[in-house]
Amino acid sequence: MRQLLVNRRPLLDELGDWADRGPGGTGLLTAASAVTCAEELARARKRFRFVEVVEDYASDAVEELITGLCRRHDIDTLVSTAEIDVLRCARVRERLGLPGQRVASAEAYRNKFVMKRHAARGGVAVADMALLTDADGLARFLAADPFPVLLKPLRGAAAIGIVRVGSAARWESALAELPPAAEYLVEQFVEGEMYHVDGLMRDGRVLQSWPSRYLYTQWETMYESRPNLSGMLAPSDPRTPLLRDTAAKVVAALPAAPELLPFHAEFIMDAAGRPVLCEIACRAGGAGITEAYERSYGLGMNEASVGDRLGVPADLVPGPPRELHGWAWFPPRAGRLARVPGTCELPGARRYSRKGRIGQRYDGPSAVTHAVAELVFALADEGAVEAQLEQVDAWWAEGCSYA
Repeated sequence: MRQLLVNRRPLLDELGDWADRGPGGTGLLTAASAVTCAEELARARKRFRFVEVVEDYASDAVEELITGLCRRHDIDTLVSTAEIDVLRCARVRERLGLPGQRVASAEAYRNKFVMKRHAARGGVAVADMALLTDADGLARFLAADPFPVLLKPLRGAAAIGIVRVGSAARWESALAELPPAAEYLVEQFVEGEMYHVDGLMRDGRVLQSWPSRYLYTQWETMYESRPNLSGMLAPSDPRTPLLRDTAAKVVAALPAAPELLPFHAEFIMDAAGRPVLCEIACRAGGAGITEAYERSYGLGMNEASVGDRLGVPADLVPGPPRELHGWAWFPPRAGRLARVPGTCELPGARRYSRKGRIGQRYDGPSAVTHAVAELVFALADEGAVEAQLEQVDAWWAEGCSYA
């Protein structure tokens, strides 16, 4: 095997560990932002067949670079870890005849309109929606007075660029504020609790998954600076099988990828108790999701997926995790950070890391993954997960302040 790993995550040492277990011959293309220090890069150069570092990883030229590296090094397996690479790697695979996820599958996991049409055909509830560029469809959508609505970048991530429009009177001014030539989906706002289901899939079938409850919606985290805070549901919770089954329906409904891939699905539980699909991605969830998942199962989603594609099959546990975990990434608020906890003494706390600097000024979060502190904690088997999340929320509210 001659593999190429393309990567934007700060995982160089871990990627080297996973590549070492395989048959060898792995090359690495990585974003400069993923390199944490010169020593880490030096270690990577010793472990990989070749290493290319890219400064502007969002550039269209990166796809050409991936194609050139595959041809030059006779690559037969192309592996990615981040959402930015999903579509471009699929295009390269089709162009060069490499095995793995194709464009139809990648587009369904990136394009929210395509994604939700597939899901709806598979029997999954989705919000009423229309493409901003579809004049007829948009007119029909607006004729039903759907407000409030959300304007979402069609292939967006991390809740960046979402606009909430509360009334028809605000519609035209909201459109005027959008970036020029941007592709947007407009959909009816669904009131309810927010959940995520994370796991691993192959060939349109979920092999391992577990649901978690967000205390706040991603909108509230991004635009109201509420903590990005969630915890795994207990096996006995009636929401657990409902959400796992719904995630499996979504995966079955979308065009499948043949390799082992992580997925991150988000749902709003509406007033009728239906999980309404918010979106699904064919990569591991961000913020504290991957760490909580790895602590719970003993094997991380990225490790399982990358290792499997590099020739080391993953030994997956299809049932409940051995321990339940939650996590919190605390976003900045507008103002100067005046006080922040130095440690966390909450029951079950496993890792607490302060990122923000006292005295630093913020305008608010730049993404839902923007945090001034991070916490991962074990959950008690008994008691509602909401009560445990509220305890974390109250601890942070008491210990953090802005001037």
